[in-house]
Amino acid sequence: MNLMKSNNTKIIIYEVEEVYKIVTFSQAKTGIWIASGPFVTIDRNTESKTLFDQIMRALKLSKKNINDKDSLTTKEFYEKLGLKKGVKIEKIAKSFQVKLEDGDLQFIPTAREDNNKYYVRKLDDIISLSVKDQTIDYKKIFEEVLRKCD
Repeated sequence: MNLMKSNNTKIIIYEVEEVYKIVTFSQAKTGIWIASGPFVTIDRNTESKTLFDQIMRALKLSKKNINDKDSLTTKEFYEKLGLKKGVKIEKIAKSFQVKLEDGDLQFIPTAREDNNKYYVRKLDDIISLSVKDQTIDYKKIFEEVLRKCD
């Protein structure tokens, strides 16, 4: 797969306390996106190059046309995120999506709606960057995107 051109890859990054939780999503045969893993936890102080490498690794593992039965249950999803029973990710974490579209990484912030019950993408606030630009400070991009959340 030529990842630089792929249009079918997506990850979601959650900011939980002092870490980022990177979750790979794959597209099911029905067209819906489901958490497929892996789930990677990295420290917020991680250097920019490592953030970029983790993003690209997670995007590379995103697949298309997987079976719906391979979807995680909500309980399994929360367990893999390392959350305690009864804790809802929407209540404790900001999040944003990262998609790869025609060689550009698109960072899409989300807002928590309806008393933090679910996330809604903020499509007017997308940050789009060339995957080939090695001068980008991804730590600053993460900070900027997270400021646009909520």
